[in-house]
Amino acid sequence: MEYFWIGIKAAWSINIFRYTLLMLLTLFLAIILRRLFIVLQSGGKFFAPYHIAREKLFIHKAIFFHKRIIPLGEINRITVNCIHGIKLNGRRYILSIERKHGRTMTVIFGKTKKNDKLVEDLNKQTKKYPIKIHRGLQD
Repeated sequence: MEYFWIGIKAAWSINIFRYTLLMLLTLFLAIILRRLFIVLQSGGKFFAPYHIAREKLFIHKAIFFHKRIIPLGEINRITVNCIHGIKLNGRRYILSIERKHGRTMTVIFGKTKKNDKLVEDLNKQTKKYPIKIHRGLQD
């Protein structure tokens, strides 16, 4: 264990290692805080990819570069696709949200039992609104 700490001290003395590590820690903290703030607004679960509450769709994904709170009245269609991940290392859901006035946004998240239930309940949660739910590629 003593050799480990000697190696860490030696690496920490190199400026590029120190700045890279600090930048990565800052980026990681920003991603966690960004997700935490949207979860607190929506009232959903931290690890859920999205949550529908108070007539809005809240997107919990931290790395999402569009507006993350979308009123359900502005959504025209939602397309759900299930595909293989890169190099066949699991399955992913692709949720394409087509707005009435604007561009289509895409949310990608893993296929788990909790996410399966969330996608199945999408029709129930949006049935008050004229949103078309289209199931694309399903495996």
